[in-house]
Amino acid sequence: MDTRAGENLDVNARRAFAVLRPLKMTLINFPETEVVWCEAPDFPRDKSLGTHKIALSRTVFIEQDDFREVDDKDYYGLAPGKVAGLRYAGYVKVVEVVKDADGKVVEIKAEYDHERTSTKAKVKGNLHWVSSSEPGKLPATA
Repeated sequence: MDTRAGENLDVNARRAFAVLRPLKMTLINFPETEVVWCEAPDFPRDKSLGTHKIALSRTVFIEQDDFREVDDKDYYGLAPGKVAGLRYAGYVKVVEVVKDADGKVVEIKAEYDHERTSTKAKVKGNLHWVSSSEPGKLPATA
């Protein structure tokens, strides 16, 4: 039944990004006041059905599970020094990890590569993310 529901949603549900367990990521080489609009398909399997714009600003939130402090060859998410893609945007490379007093990761700082030229290797991980269309403000929440 789950398979049938998924097949139905795949062709009938317009896509959007959401992050359930957010981890803040600051794009350190991205201008503080700039917003870049990325284009994403409404239905990835049939791009002729339209697109929508996604705002990308200096502060991005990714899923906590999309970052690990220790990398593994079978892990496609982010880790220190590793490059991954932001879906429908550019590449990011983690350059710093910020922790709270208890040692919990509260922020990662990354370099942003809009042109996707920072690595010649094929980047396997493409992460979903949210950002704000107004620099310095948090993205919408449910």
